[in-house]
Amino acid sequence: MKRASKAEISLIRKLKRKKYRLALGLFLVEGEKSVTEFLSTGLRLKDVFLEEGLEFSFNHEGKVMDSKSMKEVSSLANPPGVLAVFEIPKQGVFSPQNPSLILDGIVDPGNAGTLIRLADWYGVEQVVALEGTVDFYNPKTIQSSMGSLGRIQVFNGSNSSFLERMNEVLDSVFIADLNGEGPSVLKSEALHLVIGSESHGPSEFWNQTSAKRVFIGRPEGRVTESLNAAVSGGILLEAWKGLGT
Repeated sequence: MKRASKAEISLIRKLKRKKYRLALGLFLVEGEKSVTEFLSTGLRLKDVFLEEGLEFSFNHEGKVMDSKSMKEVSSLANPPGVLAVFEIPKQGVFSPQNPSLILDGIVDPGNAGTLIRLADWYGVEQVVALEGTVDFYNPKTIQSSMGSLGRIQVFNGSNSSFLERMNEVLDSVFIADLNGEGPSVLKSEALHLVIGSESHGPSEFWNQTSAKRVFIGRPEGRVTESLNAAVSGGILLEAWKGLGT
């Protein structure tokens, strides 16, 4: 096996930062399972790096990296010893007529990745990042998406340009909020579901639209202020797309 060069190690370090991911059109995936998942989606692989001295069932030719270098470039506290560089696919064309999950100001990469994974699970094949949402190709987002990012279409754009595209279907947009109708309404009316920030809620620009609100009720006497964004997304996706409702 060839050894990873200094230039390749330097590239991996750069890809931990958003500006380099965007400029180079590349992103990182760590762990044997995650790399295998992304390979199965058909995304274009640039390179695989394996930690020297470890054994893997991973069946792909890679370049060797010593444990010190692997620890330095890894985004994880305990590097799994397998790291791959993939090409970021070109953004397709968003279709307002097809269902989507819209992330509004979701800053936590773990929540974003989990919501992407939930969308994949429930067959919602479009996920949109509005302004203030973490980069979908952030290493922690990638890690928590567990390969789902390679199976769905993701979109980024300004709030204003997105609203232009959505103008004709705003009546089928439902926003998770403390005020609104119960989740059962999603089954018959929803086409797009918006999950906002746990701390700030949905963005104010939604107040100027005809988008509707949906809430998750809590039992009488409970005083918990809010739910984690990914938990809320999971509950509402089950109400919307689940087979058991």
